[in-house]
Amino acid sequence: MKDIANSFHILFAIIEKQNEEIEFLKTENQKLRDEINLLKGEQIKPKILGSKKNEDLSSEKERRNRDHL
Repeated sequence: MKDIANSFHILFAIIEKQNEEIEFLKTENQKLRDEINLLKGEQIKPKILGSKKNEDLSSEKERRNRDHL
């Protein structure tokens, strides 16, 4: 049983490493595509930032409690 757990640990480590490499390669690929487009005289893909998460959000229950006070 210990061998199976150890095998899963190794497998998950390999998967995590591969995911990191895939993300790096996706970013690098997009940079190269942008550079090619610039050399062709075309526009690059715009960098769209995700919305910032507002940490000051209250739950419906909290809003109801404040309204009743």
